[in-house]
Amino acid sequence: MARKKPSVQDVEFAIADTADRAKSMLDDEGNLRGEEEYLKLLTVDTVFRPVKPSDRTNPRPGLGFISWRGKLMVYDANLAAGFMAGAKSGDYVCDRVVCNAAALVLSATKAITDNSLRNYTIEALCREARPKRDARGTNNIFRDHVIWRWLMIPLVKAGFNPTRNEATESESATSIVSQALKRIGLELSERRIAEIWSRVEPLLHKGKVI
Repeated sequence: MARKKPSVQDVEFAIADTADRAKSMLDDEGNLRGEEEYLKLLTVDTVFRPVKPSDRTNPRPGLGFISWRGKLMVYDANLAAGFMAGAKSGDYVCDRVVCNAAALVLSATKAITDNSLRNYTIEALCREARPKRDARGTNNIFRDHVIWRWLMIPLVKAGFNPTRNEATESESATSIVSQALKRIGLELSERRIAEIWSRVEPLLHKGKVI
């Protein structure tokens, strides 16, 4: 079944809403956020998430509840274990996500009840400090993650085609994201956004992206 062509009002709302969400990519001075800010966002987008009704009626093993910034959140120990496995194998991003998760839990509850997370935190506190990684050239990786996860996916779920060809006049998710980014001062072509999406779309279909 062909998708219904979005109205002008639908498109304008989508651009404005996407631009509003895209502001999370910028710091208070309007610059693209750095690596550490991205990793904090990644932590609360994976290991933590808002509570769903089913979490209370039929909670899965490994779920814990915490109050964070006035919201009830779920801590998923199973997802955290995946990040810990990556961290123990030397993955820098996984290590930072786990440490951010531990910091968030401590801040919210004053204790870490997940034994695995607590033990990893103790090891991290006792190990020698790692040299700060040179973040030059990495900001695009984090920018791209925000684009496909927080900007593209909501538009595709709302019914917009992910991409379009040159002969198509209807707006697509990539064209909307490009216009939304321009509104907050970031220039990124529709073609470049389509390239970002093309790298992750096959993994999304296979369920390999967290």
